[in-house]
Amino acid sequence: MLDLMNMDLQHIYRITWIVGAYGESLRSLFQLAEDQSVRLVQHLGNGVIVSLGGRTLALSDEVARSVKVIPV
Repeated sequence: MLDLMNMDLQHIYRITWIVGAYGESLRSLFQLAEDQSVRLVQHLGNGVIVSLGGRTLALSDEVARSVKVIPV
């Protein structure tokens, strides 16, 4: 299992867990949910840009590490 910081540009991933202090905020503000597909758009020096559900989000490394994914 990986977190969003360790995703590869060439794969699509499925969210398996949203853990930690940011979990509830990610669910309510950004509608992130388990079993949702996510794709890496770009690695940033201190975070990532991801695409999911027709939306693009920029997340800090600390927040991105709280979302666990597996390759589809």
